[in-house]
Amino acid sequence: MAISVHSSAKTLGSGGKVIGTLFFSVFLTMGLFFEVMVVKHTVKNLATFGWNQTQATILASEITPPKDDESDPTLHVRYTYIAGGSQFEAQQYARDALAHETRDAYQLVERFQPGVQVPCWFNPQNHSESVLARKSPLQALLVLFPLIFVVIGGGGIWALWFWRGKKSNPENNAPQQPISNRPPATGTSRLAMGIFFSIFLLVGVGVGYGFFVRPVIKIVAARNWPTVSCEILSSRVKTHSSDDGSTYSVDVVYRYTYQNRTYTANRYHFFTGSSSGYDGKAKAVRRFPAGGHASCFVNPADPTEAVLERGFTTMLWFGFIPLIFAVVGFFGVLHAIKGKTNPHLPPKHAFNTSVRSGGADPTFTNTDTAGPGTLQPSASPKVKLFGLAFAAVFWNGIVSVFLFNVSWSGMGLFMGLFLLPFIAVGLGLIGGVFYQAMALFNPRPRLTVSRTIARPGDTIELSWAIEGRIDRLQRLQISLEGREEATYRRGTDNVTDKEVFARIPLLDTVDPIAMHSGSAKLQIPPDAMHSFKSANNKIVWALMLHGEIPRWPDIKDEYPYGIAPKPLAK
Repeated sequence: MAISVHSSAKTLGSGGKVIGTLFFSVFLTMGLFFEVMVVKHTVKNLATFGWNQTQATILASEITPPKDDESDPTLHVRYTYIAGGSQFEAQQYARDALAHETRDAYQLVERFQPGVQVPCWFNPQNHSESVLARKSPLQALLVLFPLIFVVIGGGGIWALWFWRGKKSNPENNAPQQPISNRPPATGTSRLAMGIFFSIFLLVGVGVGYGFFVRPVIKIVAARNWPTVSCEILSSRVKTHSSDDGSTYSVDVVYRYTYQNRTYTANRYHFFTGSSSGYDGKAKAVRRFPAGGHASCFVNPADPTEAVLERGFTTMLWFGFIPLIFAVVGFFGVLHAIKGKTNPHLPPKHAFNTSVRSGGADPTFTNTDTAGPGTLQPSASPKVKLFGLAFAAVFWNGIVSVFLFNVSWSGMGLFMGLFLLPFIAVGLGLIGGVFYQAMALFNPRPRLTVSRTIARPGDTIELSWAIEGRIDRLQRLQISLEGREEATYRRGTDNVTDKEVFARIPLLDTVDPIAMHSGSAKLQIPPDAMHSFKSANNKIVWALMLHGEIPRWPDIKDEYPYGIAPKPLAK
């Protein structure tokens, strides 16, 4: 019986490559589109850090109330400054923002009172161009975010068309090197992995700080802020519309007096996003009717900053979403630095009988009582369907919470990109459920063997029978497969690598009569490694059955088979 020794790498056909290319092209195209947008915006913002600083005198500042329930108040400011010996008058608050529509407009207008001097930056090449505010240079980290999808898309397309994986030597059937004996990843591959996961880490830390860490710091600090009485000027439920529907937030404008000066603010809590659920927001708004009074908490270091609710809210926990990226990135970088730690297999290769009973899988060591029997698949179609259905419900349930219940302020497009791979996985799981449900109606194979446990060199008889509509089968293949499984730690996760080291073909036919039932002799290779099981490694033997059905899920079953070690020589 011929033994085919090979790697487990598989090659996709042209159709699969085209479909895969279309899938990864979505990631690549969207990533490049948003990368260009973010780079243009970032370059404009960073350019202001090369501008000259001077002092500006505020001439006037006012707020235009929101036009509707979907807009924020707009800040208008007018100021003068001296540059190059000449005096200029300007109204630009930030780069490309003559009027600044923001939820923080009330706080800003208090800082820009007429006659107050504030820092101002002007363009040394064009003194008439100036700004009163520059965004943090840390926002340049957002440039890395679309790169994740560029790498996924571009790398996926490259792998489909150019990556060939590990090749075996078909001429002399040279044995594959065991997983645990392979050299660690090269410096180049580790560097690429480190760069890829560094993007996850930096984006996760940067966005997570703004949407979770910073609000938490504010909440803790606000515990010591003094309480003052405030008058409610207006209150409303603000609507945030997007392609995925509408989300809502509480917008209450109030006036308060602190240290003999009157201020106006509209911060309800420290979370900066919105969520679904209009009724909950409307209930909060009813607590603060226009003309009423309430207690608010004022920052003594900056009296222009106040808040109505200074405690933790359930909305705040959505800030954990970016931190998931940071955790994934951290352990990815850690793995790239340390590399994987391989466990130890038996000291010889999987085709060597010098390893006897020591380390053998105890399930397959007693051949004296091994008689004929019917083999059971490792997982029945119903179990596969239940497992996929559970995974689909669990995964999509979590993703739907983030998809429909939160919309990040000013980050809608980025959060949509963030959730895109998670949505794709969810859709794939749903597709898998339908696919596996269709497989329930497949013809069912039954395999019987003359001995349920064999030793290297033994010959056994395998019989098969297909129950159901055999006319649907186009091709039937049965083979004995040997593979090595090695489990190791990657960060906090246990990862199992699998490598097929041998495949013994038993049946490959398109004859309906032969597919319906038949038998074949199977000789276990005399030098085959026995079934092996330790804490981190396994040598697994199984009969693999593959039945091809046109335009329908194929039959793909695995039947574990035990190979006991040869008895010790006397």
